[in-house]
Amino acid sequence: MSFELEVGERLAVVGPNGSGKSTLLKALAGLLTPMSGEVQIHGHGPYRHICIAYVPQQGMLDWRFPITLTDFVMLGRTRRIRPFRRPKIQDHHVVQASLEAVGLSAHARSQIEALSGGQRQRLFIGRALAQEAELILLDEPLAGLDVHTHREVLELITNLHQRRVTVIMSLHDLSIAAAHFGKILLLRREMLAFGVPKSVLVEGVLRKAYSSCLQVVPGEDGAFIVHDTACLGGEYKDG
Repeated sequence: MSFELEVGERLAVVGPNGSGKSTLLKALAGLLTPMSGEVQIHGHGPYRHICIAYVPQQGMLDWRFPITLTDFVMLGRTRRIRPFRRPKIQDHHVVQASLEAVGLSAHARSQIEALSGGQRQRLFIGRALAQEAELILLDEPLAGLDVHTHREVLELITNLHQRRVTVIMSLHDLSIAAAHFGKILLLRREMLAFGVPKSVLVEGVLRKAYSSCLQVVPGEDGAFIVHDTACLGGEYKDG
């Protein structure tokens, strides 16, 4: 599998449950080692690459842990602060600016358990900004959020383009992928298609990925609005 993105581009990784979306992001982040081939980002392997920020699914964090938003975002500075050293004034300025960028500066001293689902996703992005990441990987950041919160998170992700931050995000909703992302990568345990939405979200290609799980509705300008019905009990399971 090989694909290229320009600085500041937004890529949506889509496919049925179990197709490898989360696995791909973890491999790009250096959290998993590929069984074959290698991962190269900016000509280097991803392990401990400071320019890459990985935002996991919300359920992977214990939100009851007693830590403030400021301290959580400061964790993004860990690799820039020398061992056994306290954060410098510049680190605190970066953290404050990151919280302001994601609209959470008013909650800086609050505990993370007090946040709503949308605020939690913004907090993760704030930590990535404090890391000064050039590439942010987001694993299903819209899962479990309502439509209004979807818009807030997607608007924030769109604004990252102004910071020349590249975004790769996994999600299930193909309509959102088509509307908010310049490039789409379609997976079914291998790369089936990569490119602009109009070249990827076509019925022939989508049938290969979703088989009988596909529902296609003709849309404007000949486009297709596609919904993954999850196919419970089928070949693909959650994960």
